[in-house]
Amino acid sequence: MAGLVMALTASAYKKESIDIQVNGQKRNMVVFTPNTTSSNMPLMIVTHGMNQSPEYQYDADKFYNLIDTAKFVVTYLRSDGSTWDIGGTKDQNFVLKSIDEMHTRYGIDTNRVYWSGFSMGSMLMYHCMANVQDKITAFAPTSGVQFSEQPWNACKKPVNLIHCHAYGDDVFNYNDYNIHSYVENMAKMNKYTDYKKTSGYKTIPNIWYDGVKEVWSGGTDGSVVELFSYNNGGHWPMDGNAREIWNFCKRFSFKSLDEQYKEAYAKAENLLSEWKDTPEVTAKSVYTMLKNAVERYAEEKITTESLKSRAVTQLNTYISYFENSVKGIDKVVNGGETEQPDTFDPNFYIFLCFGQSNMEGNAAIEAQDRENVDPRFKMMAAVDMPNMNRKKGEWYTAYPPLCRQYTGLTPADYFGRTMVANLPDSITVGVINVAIGGCTIEQFDEDQTYTIAQNSKDQWYKDYCKEYDNNPFRRLVDMAKKAQQYGVIKGILLHQGCSNNGQKDWPVKVKRVYIRLLNELGLEESETPLLIGETLSQAKGGVCWGHNEVIGKTKPVIPNSHVITSQAVPGASDGLHFTAAGYRTMGRRYAQKMLSLLDKTAVIDFDASEEPFPLTVEDFNPCLYLWGTFKKSGSLNNFTSTDYGNCGGWRYSKGIDFSGANYLVVKLRRAATCNPVIRIYDTDDYLNPCYTYQMGNKKEAVIDLKAMQTDDGNPIDPSHIYLVGIQTAGSGAVYIDDVFLSMDGEVSTGIEQVEQDNRTLNACEIYTLDGRRVSQPQPGINIIRTADGKAKKVMY
Repeated sequence: MAGLVMALTASAYKKESIDIQVNGQKRNMVVFTPNTTSSNMPLMIVTHGMNQSPEYQYDADKFYNLIDTAKFVVTYLRSDGSTWDIGGTKDQNFVLKSIDEMHTRYGIDTNRVYWSGFSMGSMLMYHCMANVQDKITAFAPTSGVQFSEQPWNACKKPVNLIHCHAYGDDVFNYNDYNIHSYVENMAKMNKYTDYKKTSGYKTIPNIWYDGVKEVWSGGTDGSVVELFSYNNGGHWPMDGNAREIWNFCKRFSFKSLDEQYKEAYAKAENLLSEWKDTPEVTAKSVYTMLKNAVERYAEEKITTESLKSRAVTQLNTYISYFENSVKGIDKVVNGGETEQPDTFDPNFYIFLCFGQSNMEGNAAIEAQDRENVDPRFKMMAAVDMPNMNRKKGEWYTAYPPLCRQYTGLTPADYFGRTMVANLPDSITVGVINVAIGGCTIEQFDEDQTYTIAQNSKDQWYKDYCKEYDNNPFRRLVDMAKKAQQYGVIKGILLHQGCSNNGQKDWPVKVKRVYIRLLNELGLEESETPLLIGETLSQAKGGVCWGHNEVIGKTKPVIPNSHVITSQAVPGASDGLHFTAAGYRTMGRRYAQKMLSLLDKTAVIDFDASEEPFPLTVEDFNPCLYLWGTFKKSGSLNNFTSTDYGNCGGWRYSKGIDFSGANYLVVKLRRAATCNPVIRIYDTDDYLNPCYTYQMGNKKEAVIDLKAMQTDDGNPIDPSHIYLVGIQTAGSGAVYIDDVFLSMDGEVSTGIEQVEQDNRTLNACEIYTLDGRRVSQPQPGINIIRTADGKAKKVMY
């Protein structure tokens, strides 16, 4: 029987010697893993004492006796020579690199990494502690201290720590090194609230030694410090301490127990949902075991913290068994097969979605997201998705993922679900999602897209772009044109900005993409709202929250744009993305706004047929480019730039014809100190070339409309003018007196006031305000030039 027990013990783990490169040097570690490994196992790192080795350490502490039942990985690092670098970063880098290696090889849970060390291995731990706190969840030094400075002075946040030290230690004498106060100071750093002391404490029942166990708990963020001071020991590792260390460390994770439970439970549910259409898997016993575990550990049945802890362990164990059993099996995926439409349907509402990773979908798709998708909600695949039996350019019921086959949940998912739930049964909703994680808005600019993709240093990014032939804008247009054969494009959804974080010209870059989409697809701006989602908010840990101010400045540039707030939407720990719940919330918010806008026509700009240059707060746009303000005070019209290079003026969304006049006259109340520049565009794109007129310190400008050219010599067409603005090149205000069209260009004939109808005027020439000569006065304001050469505005 004894031989059988020994054989079983010997087969309870696997041992492997592994070499890795650290700072260009080969380093070695001895790794013990359970016989059956699984993903997301915890990791225990162990550093030995001076003049010792991994072999000495694991023979003494015997952590390997625990790993098969406790399911964790233990790696013993080997020093470079006889000592550790307790003054520099060489061995600190070794510790950190070992975590990466274990994650690559075994998929260890990086939220549960612990470090145990003996003697000089503990000194290394104390030396590195402040710099590895973001990677190590709990520390377990034995028989060591830090010499150079006390560790609590350098730590940036609370520490979970168990220190074991023998009263009889003859190297680091317990009293000489004041071990009790040393450890207590770590607890004080944590701002502990509770203290408990137990005498005669044994780490394992019936073990041959005991001691005093002290616990300082209730610290910041739930931190705990323990000290086990034991009898009958000296300066050597104790195998009984290993169990005490493990029982302490396993309680801690960078994720709360509640988060661990929810994550494990969701993963189990997802696996069942993902494989439910694969008969080869559903017939396996492991599928039934996992299904039973999901039922047994449902949230309503978890009544205590200890039961929740057991649920985490059991669920992860069954998940591991399941994942190992399905290796090499082809998954049958429900791609949302549907009949392709064959006729045009005005009740098929189509929405274009584009952006970067948050629109692409970053959160894992959960079981609830794969269920109850209404067939009235469809998606057109913008790329081939062979794993889902989807082909580019074809429609499918909108089961996630909606972007590409390896992307996650996106706002488009619950946008579409919410839309069909709130629209009549006669309405079908379709989405087309083209998005690239990490891209700037310029990636959707056809003038730059190919170069940006090719110049990327990241192969994964190049691969994403390649799926769209390095031109995501063109792919979106091509898919949209095909979609227009079957339905009506009703709006556009955008979520992008992290890669352009804080860039104040982002709105005009977005406008370039938006206007080009409209032009390519024959859409009216007033009938095609652009919905723009905010980035993750500051309150939820967003690192690009500052860009939301820029997003909020988009409406002056794109009047039919609408901001979708991210306030109170939960985010992921990376500070960039939303959680799955967050994507659901954002999708519903996009839908709520779109539902309120359907069948409403937006007012894009003023009626330029009566007055092309109204100096009113409502009509003068101070933010054609960057940010500015416009104020009226009596007869003063004050345009002030908030940003260097800001441009304000007038936008004509459908273009305006200035060809009936010869000149554009701009009069300022006084010369400006900010070097104003007149800019005139025959395209609705501020980033395109335009005509510029440097006013300098002049009060008046007379621009020959027939001779306008861009800086590169191309003529400007005065019959199709979209933007007229005044750009500032410095600080200061521009006081605009008047802007008007003129036939002779004489500023002296500028019209100061509007007279009432006076039919006794001897009129020889009559013009409308847009410069067209007419034979008879028109209702409203006319420009009347009399025989003596003077001109007046006259109201008829």
